[in-house]
Amino acid sequence: MTIDDIKALIEADESRTLELKKSTGELKDGMHAACAFLNTAKYDKIAFI
Repeated sequence: MTIDDIKALIEADESRTLELKKSTGELKDGMHAACAFLNTAKYDKIAFI
């Protein structure tokens, strides 16, 4: 993944496979979203950027 790929993800809207958090103050919500992704998606990896 390149820096341009990451920038494109940040500019994209949230979806079933993308959850955006602005700060570590939203960490608990982010962890809930990560668990939901792992429980429902066919992916086995999550990237925290």
